[in-house]
Amino acid sequence: MQSLEILALRFGDLCLDVAPNIGGAISGFYLARENGRFDLMRPASIDGTAKPVSLGMSMFPMVPFANCIRDNRFSLDGREYSVSPNMEGSRLNFHGSGWLRLWTVQEHSSHCIILTLECSDGPYSFSATQEFHLSDQTLRVTTSLTNNAANRMPFGMGQHPWFCRHGDVRVRFQSGSHLVCDDDGVTTHRAKSEHAYDFSQWMNPQRGYQNRCYEDWTGLAEIYWPEGAVHLAINADKVFKHLMFHVSASAPETFCLEPQTNAPCGFDALDHGEIGSGIFLLETDETLSGNISFSISDSTETCPQSIQNEATAQSNNRS
Repeated sequence: MQSLEILALRFGDLCLDVAPNIGGAISGFYLARENGRFDLMRPASIDGTAKPVSLGMSMFPMVPFANCIRDNRFSLDGREYSVSPNMEGSRLNFHGSGWLRLWTVQEHSSHCIILTLECSDGPYSFSATQEFHLSDQTLRVTTSLTNNAANRMPFGMGQHPWFCRHGDVRVRFQSGSHLVCDDDGVTTHRAKSEHAYDFSQWMNPQRGYQNRCYEDWTGLAEIYWPEGAVHLAINADKVFKHLMFHVSASAPETFCLEPQTNAPCGFDALDHGEIGSGIFLLETDETLSGNISFSISDSTETCPQSIQNEATAQSNNRS
């Protein structure tokens, strides 16, 4: 069983644990309260049930692309490229190779961790950096990618957090239409966000299997946990045009909101000489970078009164 090597950051009651040796992943993001720990992202599990082990982390990086490439193949500038499957039981490569590698610790100070990765995997040769900055009630994650290949290559990136439900959680974000993916994770069609999948108003995310990519995301997503009276705002730079909403069939008490540049199968248009939304053709030594922040508030001012009333009722029932 692979062991966790933990680097910790603490600022007040906000706590971050990072595991450089397991995909450069976050292994814990939580509030340390007097009445106990409140997990914002699910705590890491390395009991061997998650294969690969990185799949049991709290959040992991998606580099040099997010989600999958249709049939593991794409073409660019007259050349054909392919990537290999990287998950047990799957025919596709998911999220690239960064989340499966050991990252190097460049800095670990009181409120900052910087990890780096040098990787050559299939057609890709790249370097990546993750910077984790913890301040009063905010975690800022900066992800950077540099093309080290001798020719230009298509890149994408993102972060893949898993959030706890803690009962009757609510989610809200603004976007355009969404892309529906099949059980393999391959994009099948574009759909309007009908009520069941429209998060423009506060909504409890479904517990059944979900894998939907929201286009033209505004860069803000909010989570509110009535049980803990905790509000989390996710703010992402404009390079992260897409937000993936994912619920695993095997872990319905968690859900994912994944800020990412490219959509699943976003390399499809390259076959026609077009650059798909959120795809970056990086020349040799060119770098792509973006920030995502996770800001915590105990205030309920941004949440509807009906949800606040539910939280009060739940608290009274427990007492």
